[in-house]
Amino acid sequence: EVKKFVHPWKGNNASGHLTGGAIDLTLYDVRNKRLMPMESSKLTFVENSMTKQTELPNYIKRNRELLQRVMKEVGFVNYPREYWHWSYGDVRWARIMGKKRAIYGVIN
Repeated sequence: EVKKFVHPWKGNNASGHLTGGAIDLTLYDVRNKRLMPMESSKLTFVENSMTKQTELPNYIKRNRELLQRVMKEVGFVNYPREYWHWSYGDVRWARIMGKKRAIYGVIN
């Protein structure tokens, strides 16, 4: 049961969170002191979590595009099943970026 929700801490499938190479993010509007809308109440959790979700209202799509643009510009990579999950230096990042080694572990 644990393996459904928690990834291993070492090896090729190590969780980026557990190695320090991944974070979960959303946007915050400092002016209005509130979280920016990133999900639609009309979609399921799984549908909402997908990075490339086409069924979102335009204002939410724009918020997600802003998050994606900024994170990619600074070298992070996204986990496509979770719009909020971003990696830098973990195994997933190394594979996507074509690196021989992850900063937080070796990839085979």
